[in-house]
Formats: sequence, structure tokens, C-alpha cells
Amino acid sequence: MDNLHFLDTNILLAMVLPNDNSFEESKSYLSKNYHRHISNTVCLESERKIESIRRISLKLVDFIKVYSFDNNINPLNAQKHHSIIKNNFIGQYGDNECPENMKRDRFVNLVSEFFRMHETEINDLLLRQDETDLSNIIKSTSRKSLNKLARILNRYWCITVIDSANKIDKLNSIKIHNPDAKLLDESFCLQLFLNKTVYFITFDKDILEKYDLIQQVLNKHVHVTHPNYFN
Repeated sequence: MDNLHFLDTNILLAMVLPNDNSFEESKSYLSKNYHRHISNTVCLESERKIESIRRISLKLVDFIKVYSFDNNINPLNAQKHHSIIKNNFIGQYGDNECPENMKRDRFVNLVSEFFRMHETEINDLLLRQDETDLSNIIKSTSRKSLNKLARILNRYWCITVIDSANKIDKLNSIKIHNPDAKLLDESFCLQLFLNKTVYFITFDKDILEKYDLIQQVLNKHVHVTHPNYFN
């Protein structure tokens, strides 16, 4: 089996975001000895996604604070308002209108996880309209994630793919999200340059489910693959 791998952004984020469901799978995969490539696009996109999560989280804090001002919250049943706020916040956005151009399922999971992780702080915000503690937690978490990412990236060279294989439009036509299409295009460029089979390693179900279509657009020498395939 060829050991040349190109990592998707979500492999790195699983290692640095708090309570990510894919952490153990990513850790297990990264513990094995494969020849891995990370592009400069992946490095920058990882940083951008951490910052996007921070901004959405702070937007949620503002939304909760406004809700608290507009409603009389009984301290004995503050918890019952959580699901109302969560559904109202998500309900502001259509399927293709989520903040930060985030995919709908990722956005919904992020909001749900926010309410699960910060129950106590949300109750305090609802009752006191003071967002200081929750905002500080969000900012601190973001800094820790960026620091963890920097330590991981120190293990790899972030290669710069100067040219494009001009596959992005064709990938878009099979409903591959544009940032994902760019990374797949880069993995194809790497395959052409090294003339070796490249495994595009990802947790993204949208990509994995389109394996056959992606191979038609790229070629049989680029394989989109879940990390568990190598466990």
C-alpha cells in the first residue's frame, strides 16, 4: 500500500478543538508512520475555521444576552430556555445561509455542542445579562486551539501548491463544497508532480460518499479515504 497521504483540514481540527468527536480516530491515525503532506491552504484554512468558531460562539453570546433582556427568566427554570434559544438561533439561517459559510450540519452540531459545554455559564448569562465569563472562556479556548494547531504544524512542512489542475469547477458540479474542491485539486496536483498514488485523508462524509464521482473527475491515483481505513 502506498504511504503518500494528503491531509484534509478536519484531521488537524479534530486534534485541536475541544471535545471533538473525531479526536481518538485522528490521534490513532496520526500515530502511525505514513508519508503525510499538508498544504499551505490546509494550514490557513485550519486557522480560519478556529477563528470562525470563535466568532459564531461570540455571536451566540450576544443572542443569548438579547433573549435575556427580552424575557423574564425565572431562576428556577432557566434551563428550559436553552432549547428555545438554540432553535431560534439556528432558525435564523437557511440551509445555505449559515454564518461563516459553514456547512449546515457542522453549524447545527457546533451550536448544540456550545449549549452542552456551557450550561452553567449560559444560565448565569440569562440571569445576570453579564457575558464577561462566557466570552472570556470562548476567547481562551480559541487561543488554546490555535496554540495546539501551531505545535502540530511544527511537525510538518506546509507545502505550497502554486498551480491548479483546473478541476475545481468540475468538482463543484458534483456538489463538492468550494474549499474542499480546492484541497482535492491540490492533492491531484501533488499526484501529478510526484507521479504516485495519493490518499486524500478526511472525515468529511460529503466527500467520502462521492468517492466514485471524485475519481471520475480526478483519476484512479487519488483516493478519498477515511483515517480508519489505515487502523
